[in-house]
Amino acid sequence: MHRSFHRTRAMLFALRRLIVFLAILPWLVWLPPSLLLGEGLIPQGWDRWLMLCWPPLMLVLVIRFPAAVTEHLSLALLIGFLATLLPVAEPWFALMPPLDPGQTITVILVGALIAVLVLPMSWALLNFAIAHLQMKPPRLRVNSRGKVRSTLPPQRLARALRFAPMQANTLRMTGAADAEGWFPLWLRNPWERRLGDGLPPDLRSTFIGPRRPDAWLRIIEDGPLGQRLEERNTHPMFSPRPFIMIWSVEPDGAGCRVTEREIGVGATALSALLMWLTDHTTAHFRANVDYLEGLPETTAPYIQSGSPLLALAALMGDKPPPEAAGT
Repeated sequence: MHRSFHRTRAMLFALRRLIVFLAILPWLVWLPPSLLLGEGLIPQGWDRWLMLCWPPLMLVLVIRFPAAVTEHLSLALLIGFLATLLPVAEPWFALMPPLDPGQTITVILVGALIAVLVLPMSWALLNFAIAHLQMKPPRLRVNSRGKVRSTLPPQRLARALRFAPMQANTLRMTGAADAEGWFPLWLRNPWERRLGDGLPPDLRSTFIGPRRPDAWLRIIEDGPLGQRLEERNTHPMFSPRPFIMIWSVEPDGAGCRVTEREIGVGATALSALLMWLTDHTTAHFRANVDYLEGLPETTAPYIQSGSPLLALAALMGDKPPPEAAGT
């Protein structure tokens, strides 16, 4: 019980920026039309109850599905759109003639059926649109910084985090360096049990297969407790232009503190926003450090599995395939 509470608290702290943004996003959608229509700054009708119900619902979803960032954003936008449309729809309901009990039940059932069909579809379409926009320009040159404490000795943690050509461990696999010093990097999620974990270096090709590298690296400076590298990311949401990545380990009491800086990352505008909201640089190191410390679970949000849209589909009877259920 104590461990679960600690994990939830740490997860919420890691996602503090995202939680605040999700809380105000429906208001940012609702407020401009409300002011234009003369509705004022405070919701008055059904939209008020919708806005009041959103924060606790959002917290439950973030705790249960911490990695489903785009789905949380799309649901927040949908809540804002619904809150905007409800005051417009209320006068039309007022014009309806009086209904007997049978007609009232029929109207409620038809409305519920429409809501069950339309709202999940709208949520899914908004989520698809956000995921699509993540890949689109403009691209920004952004800097990020992450800092994580560890109970491990500094030298041991530095050895585990060091990048080098021809590596094969639980965190990453790398290939040979070319004439200019660039070598491919395949990242591995140590919290997933994958076929190929623990393979010796001479069998690295069996694990990698046709999968393209996650990035290309070139070592600029190499010290006993840190490195300075150039990195070229291969993901479509990032620019292929190189950026600087610096990490260092410093003694801190009985343990140490690891810091990473990424300078000049070419990310799309929406990706840069999401990385900042989720403190992705810190989360990445948190997952690796938790694994190296031998903890039974990590508090890094992006490692957690689950999707509210897939959970909703399963609830409605459309079971997702096993491989989709863990994405």
